[in-house]
Amino acid sequence: MLKKLGFLILAVAFLASCSGESADTPVAVDVTVAQFNATPAEYTGKTVSISGTVDHVCKHGGKRLFLMGPDPADRVKIENGDTPPFDVALEGSDLLVTGIVHVLKVDEHYLANWEAEIAADGSSEEADEEQKTADMCEVNSLRQRLADSGEEFLGFYHIEAKSIEEVKAQ
Repeated sequence: MLKKLGFLILAVAFLASCSGESADTPVAVDVTVAQFNATPAEYTGKTVSISGTVDHVCKHGGKRLFLMGPDPADRVKIENGDTPPFDVALEGSDLLVTGIVHVLKVDEHYLANWEAEIAADGSSEEADEEQKTADMCEVNSLRQRLADSGEEFLGFYHIEAKSIEEVKAQ
């Protein structure tokens, strides 16, 4: 009896290992750009697959790109995670991106820290002063948005790409 039970456990373990996916492999949720933007918090921490047209690739290092859906106002920020830097040549291409959804939570504590960093920057050069002024305007704008929202934080969502593939027109 004990031998049969041991054999059965080995057989189940073998079959499980042959399935091609381990229990640790997250299953990606297929989502459109519009669906993602409608309820981004729903996907936080999850693996999603999203397709769209590359609207913009950041030219400074290729660290991020923006996918848009059929409505150009619907955009999602994609950051390279396990992928090489994004090439500017991707602009206009249709991509399928699989990655993990992250959120940057901007609350009063975050804004106070940012404000302190700006104030601590001792530079007195004109260009730096202009940047400090712009940064303070951004802090104040976000602070007002936070107050107007009535929420504890403002969430800024992005997808950390684990894989990308170009989708060819059929």
